[in-house]
Amino acid sequence: MRKSNTTAGITGSDVLACPYVKYCELLGCKELTATFCLSDDRVYGNMCGIAFRRQGTIGRGSDRCDFYFYRE
Repeated sequence: MRKSNTTAGITGSDVLACPYVKYCELLGCKELTATFCLSDDRVYGNMCGIAFRRQGTIGRGSDRCDFYFYRE
């Protein structure tokens, strides 16, 4: 994991290796990895006063999973 830029009201980090990708590949069902990404969107996307945004995930083809949180 790598800490991204943190400024007033914004914090984020990048996950550079995904355990879900590795496990799904091991089981031969890599296409299921995106469901774990979707759970992040659901869990972090419904917080009061904090917005969650990301540009991509490893499970959806990006080189990293970025997590950015903004004060609303």
